[in-house]
Amino acid sequence: MVLEYCVAPNGNVGIECPRCHKVIELPLKESELLAWNPNETFIQNQFPKLTPGQREMLLSGLCEECWNEIFDEDGEDLSTFDDN
Repeated sequence: MVLEYCVAPNGNVGIECPRCHKVIELPLKESELLAWNPNETFIQNQFPKLTPGQREMLLSGLCEECWNEIFDEDGEDLSTFDDN
């Protein structure tokens, strides 16, 4: 997945959720994002100041709200279950 982002006037990175299309601004500068190599460093070590939801947005693009609607607390996909 290629992460598409924008840079806010304050220099922080903004990411648009592909599901709800809200742009979420992260407390992260573009230079910090570009310095990260996911093959060399765990995301929680590279960005300890980000919340788990913010880090997930860097990985999947989904905002925390949409992620929670799709997956349960164990990360199981709820979209495949029938409510009947």
